Amino acid sequence: MTKKKLVVLSGAGISAESGIPTFRASDGLWE
Repeated sequence: MTKKKLVVLSGAGISAESGIPTFRASDGLWE
C-alpha cells in the first residue's frame, strides 16, 4: 500500500479566493 497525503487549508480568505461563497457574505449561509 502507498500512503497518500491529504492537506486541508482552512481560513477566512481561502474560500473567498477560491470563488466559494463565504459564510458571512451577502449570499452566504449566515443570515
